Amino acid sequence: MSVHVVHPTISNLRRKIQITPIRHVISKMTTSLKTKKKNRSASGDSELNQTKKTLQEQEEIFLTILESSQDAIFTKDLRGRYTFINSAGIKFLNRKLNEIIGKRDNELFDEESAKKIMSVDNKVLLNKCAMSLETCFGQGDDDHWYYATISPNFSSDGELKGTVGISRDMTYHRRLENTLRESEGKLLTILECSQDAIFAKDTEGRYTFINSTGAALLDLSSPEIIGKCDDELFAKDTAKEIMAFDQKVMQTKRPQSGEKCFGEGDHERRFHATVSPAFSVDGNLEGVIGISRDMTDYRRTQEELWESEARYHELYDNTPAMFLTLDAQGVILDVNGY
Repeated sequence: MSVHVVHPTISNLRRKIQITPIRHVISKMTTSLKTKKKNRSASGDSELNQTKKTLQEQEEIFLTILESSQDAIFTKDLRGRYTFINSAGIKFLNRKLNEIIGKRDNELFDEESAKKIMSVDNKVLLNKCAMSLETCFGQGDDDHWYYATISPNFSSDGELKGTVGISRDMTYHRRLENTLRESEGKLLTILECSQDAIFAKDTEGRYTFINSTGAALLDLSSPEIIGKCDDELFAKDTAKEIMAFDQKVMQTKRPQSGEKCFGEGDHERRFHATVSPAFSVDGNLEGVIGISRDMTDYRRTQEELWESEARYHELYDNTPAMFLTLDAQGVILDVNGY
């Protein structure tokens, strides 16, 4: 049996040689992991800060857009309390911001208006779809019209938070519409009171307007004429002549006048018409407008006068006596044939 003896000093030396490299490796690995973790943490913090900064900048831009809008923009929670309103909305309500936020419509508007607004809000929340309404505040010359669109407001996870709305002041447009409507009514009254036939046609020759006088001449009502062309209302030759006249007006873009005879014998009637091109506000040709005057009685009276004058001159020239025509100063103007 042989015994192998290791000197204690040599044994310790071997352990030291074996352990030292392992400790060194572990130490380096630990240091490396800590460094990476620290770097990742620093990198994560940097990205988070950059994201926060970007979101803050976008929020500032969004708020700037909301504040620069001339429309009132607002949000409300599920109980109808205002959670945001821009400067235009504050101006409309004529209150301070802290007097609006947290309040409901029945604390800011009259009872009737508040009831109408809150009813729409409730329908939007119930149906989860946008709705629009037009509301008038005030009376008479102080009334103001607003057109509002209310939509449901959802959180990022799809949860219903309340409503968001935008309200536009339509007062100027409303008053302009009323003024135009009144002017149109007055113009229509004038056109209907005219003894002349007044009409308008589009570029296809279809009647877009005719007054009562014009309709009566055709023995029809105005609705029976609107949308029809001349070849549906007049004899073939007459319609062809009228339509050619209208085409000339549209081609030259200048007014044209003419006299036309309708019917025969005792039923003959003569009309003098002036037809002008009709343009839209942007200068596009829309058709023609015309006014036609019944000249029948005038022409008959004129012809009777001509006949009477002819008979007078015949009598004047053939009378076996001298006739002199003098002016106020006694100057001879005419002498008959005698």
